[in-house]
Amino acid sequence: MATIKDTMLKRVDDVRTGMNSLRTSHYGDAFFWQELSSLADKKLKEAWAVLQGAKASARVNDDDTLRALGAGDHVLDRTKRFVCMAKVTEPRKGLDEALLVATLAKKYKLDPVAVAAVIAACKVPGKPALSKRILEGGSV
Repeated sequence: MATIKDTMLKRVDDVRTGMNSLRTSHYGDAFFWQELSSLADKKLKEAWAVLQGAKASARVNDDDTLRALGAGDHVLDRTKRFVCMAKVTEPRKGLDEALLVATLAKKYKLDPVAVAAVIAACKVPGKPALSKRILEGGSV
């Protein structure tokens, strides 16, 4: 029995159009997946909204309630064909600069302005954000 995923992949191959050159076909392939991903993201958000809606026959709790389950993998529901799961991770920890300055200044009897200056001097730039997009039609 073919899975839904197998059927989707077969239909995706049927939808693709032939391109005249190899270079164009590579861009066409990237464009196809880019647009499919965009459509899929939108439809996925809509599907989860239905699942989390009050009138859904298959009801999934809201995100905050799911986070309250704690870290780990949680089975939310099962049907004959699907298992609905949620994975909750440990929250990320951030650094509170003001708290660090105050703590170091108090513990080691340092000037808070000097501590803040040292922290500022130790900051290094990260990687800049990058987004890539293919546009259809050959013009911007």
